[in-house]
Parts: sequence; structure tokens; C-alpha cells
Amino acid sequence: MLGRTHLAIGAGAAFLLAPLVLSTASIPLEHALTVGNWAGVTHTAELLVATLVGSVAPDLDEVHSLLAKKAEMAGRLILIALLAAVTLWAHIALTPLGWVGWSFLAFSMLTRANWARKVALLALAAGAIYAAGLGVMSTAGGIGLALWCIGAAFTSHRTWTHSLAGLASLIPEGIGMMNYGMALWAIGFVIGYVLHLIADFVSGGVPLFYPLGKKRLGFRLVRTGGWTDHAIGAGATFVALATLFL
Repeated sequence: MLGRTHLAIGAGAAFLLAPLVLSTASIPLEHALTVGNWAGVTHTAELLVATLVGSVAPDLDEVHSLLAKKAEMAGRLILIALLAAVTLWAHIALTPLGWVGWSFLAFSMLTRANWARKVALLALAAGAIYAAGLGVMSTAGGIGLALWCIGAAFTSHRTWTHSLAGLASLIPEGIGMMNYGMALWAIGFVIGYVLHLIADFVSGGVPLFYPLGKKRLGFRLVRTGGWTDHAIGAGATFVALATLFL
């Protein structure tokens, strides 16, 4: 399915499940804003953002996906920063010829979107290991997140990040987030992630048991970019908007 369809499904699910997750009465968000129930609004917003991120995170393994494009921007900035750091550290003389050479290298970094995506994911993996070393997150959580990022960087689309093993690698970090008082973020992310796998299950299938096997399990009831894809996105968007007032 399209990235925006996954986002719409995530938004609809977040609003529908908010009363259950937050253990509150089913009060429309619009009413909560009116009466000034800011705690409820904040918690709903946290759940929504986490669900939206989870709903598109599996597609970080595909260079043209919605979230991957954001990762590309971060990766490009990292590449340019590294290029500048190397220049300063090595005391490279920036002669006219040097300017041409480094400009060409910088341009090539900016145009290679797939490499920029990989750099961003590897930077996140390194950050997870570093955070685990500092005790900010658990060792298992840091290693699991790093493995997920590395897999997303170097495996083909709809393999590692769309498997049960890929999802399981994030569980230790999810448990750690819940222990650090970030339960809504963990729950929302898992909801979005699972819904993404379900959506792809009916739009071509997913290799749930990868890396033990690459066979995709599922159906092709929905063609990505087809009318059913757009219809599901529109329906999910309607549900999300309706929950604001009903």
C-alpha cells in the first residue's frame, strides 16, 4: 500500500483505540480540547504520533518510501558533516582543484539517495549502541534496535522489517520504553507496525518467517496505488476525522 494509506490506517486506529489504551471514557478529542483536558490531549497526541511512526517504519527498507525520504535528508546532512570534518581534521588545502573535487564528492553524496538512507540508519544503529553503553537504554534494547536498523539498511524491500523476527528485535526496546514511562510511545509504535504488516499481508503478502524463508504469506486483494488502496486510505481518514467529533 501507499505510504499515505498506511498513515491513514495508523491515524484511524490510534483514535479508535485511544479510549482503550488510555483507559478513559470515549470522549471526542475536539471535546477534550474545548473543556481543557490537556492531559488527555497530550496522551492522545503521543499515541497518535507513535502509531504514525510505527505505521511507516517497516518501509524504511525501501528507498522511495515516505519515511525513507526523511531518513535520506538526515543521511545527507551526516555525509556532508563528515566530509567537512575530514577536510578540517586532515588539514586539506582547499585549492581551486580541491574545491572542484570536494564539490563533486559532496554532490555525489547528495544524489545517492539509497546511500544517504543507509547512512542515516547506520547512524541510528550506532546511536542505539552508544545509548546502551551509557545506560540510557537497556543493552538488549540497544542491540535489538541496532540489528533492526542494519537489517533495514541492507536487506531488500519487504524482507527483514516485514518479518516477525524484525518486529521481535524491537521488543526489548519497547519493554525498556515502558519501564522508562514511555508506554504510550511503545504501544502506539507496535500498533502501527502490526497494522502495516496486516495491510501488506492483503496487498501482496509478507515474509513473516524471514530470514528462515523468503516466501510471502498473504493475498493480493489490494494493488498498491490502485482504487482499493485509495479507498482504504479515504475510509481510514474518514474514521480518524470522525473520531474528533463523534
